[in-house]
Amino acid sequence: MMRSAEAELRLVDGRRVSGAWRGWTEAGAALQQNDVDTIVPAEDVLEITFTGVPPASPVVGEGNVIVYLAGGGQIQASLGDESSGGIAINTPDGEARVLPLSVVEAVRLSGEGACPDGEAAFTTALHARRAGEDVLIACAGGEVRTVGGVLESLGAETGRFRAGSESRTFRTARMHGVVLAAPLNPQDPPGFRVHTRRGWILPGSLSGGGEMLHVRLTEGVSVAVPSAEVTRIEHLNPRVVYVSDLPRAKEQVEGVLLVARPARNDENAARGPLRLDGRDFPKGVGMHARTAVTYALGGDYEFFFAVVGVDDAAGPGGSVEFRVEADGKTVYDSGRLTPSDRAVEVCLSIVGTDALTLICDTADGVDIGDLGNWADARVIKPSGLRR
Repeated sequence: MMRSAEAELRLVDGRRVSGAWRGWTEAGAALQQNDVDTIVPAEDVLEITFTGVPPASPVVGEGNVIVYLAGGGQIQASLGDESSGGIAINTPDGEARVLPLSVVEAVRLSGEGACPDGEAAFTTALHARRAGEDVLIACAGGEVRTVGGVLESLGAETGRFRAGSESRTFRTARMHGVVLAAPLNPQDPPGFRVHTRRGWILPGSLSGGGEMLHVRLTEGVSVAVPSAEVTRIEHLNPRVVYVSDLPRAKEQVEGVLLVARPARNDENAARGPLRLDGRDFPKGVGMHARTAVTYALGGDYEFFFAVVGVDDAAGPGGSVEFRVEADGKTVYDSGRLTPSDRAVEVCLSIVGTDALTLICDTADGVDIGDLGNWADARVIKPSGLRR
């Protein structure tokens, strides 16, 4: 029986399309709208959100672990027997799999070894992975110990870790986690991230539809997910480049009370999360008023999109004005925005633009608390159909 839940597609240029979900094909997202089947081209899709799927938070219980996957994924599972060829897991859907180490970034373990300081050490190691060195994190008597070396095997009861020339067996329950070495060669990003109501995030290629989606993590390793379990699908669309990932050609900042606050990537100007109308945005540029940043685009992009507004952390007196210049010509002016105003979506044609300048200015001459966000700011390459 085909899934009848409604799906809302967010497109690269900010538009939204809704319909009954019919699956994903090589051509794109299959929907039914007013009893008519239609395909939304893959190159236009940024995100798919499903309605009517009850949310659920992952619960890490005794014997369960969180496996962090390359490409920004994670799975809740139980460890199986030790395997030197990868990490054997049993997922709550009853499936047993061996994940190659090439698709695993880290394993967070629960049990006797879990402790707050261990979690801090685990997070630090995960964010600073190094090539050629795995990191084992243990907690004993309130003390945290990290050891660099090579993970040789990991199972539900025991594992083996080599530090230098010495290989030792450890009890899994006494470990907080293990972070695997970063790959020597950068890996291509996954095509999709599939989010489920279990709290899983599955990165990989996507196929199927109707009642079942198939996510291929790597060669020979796939996960079948009932469509009714899926809450959201991120499409890591190659047409999309986030502005915070671009180098800055020029930046002008006027200090606040003689203290300069440069524009910040993926956080607000006060180094907090980019938050507008209660929603956190993982990507974007945060500025204080009287800041301008120019990006050299070389005429390679078709659209600019962003959600602009005063950050939720700004005081009640904050007010800003956002402007966009294309090759020195103003192509957008938001007018005065205050913390009480809703965020505004901006979508502009920038065909042929060499220099794109984002400006955040004070709207009332006073620049105290003027935290302006260019949330979800991105530039979009031309569609292959229109090149």
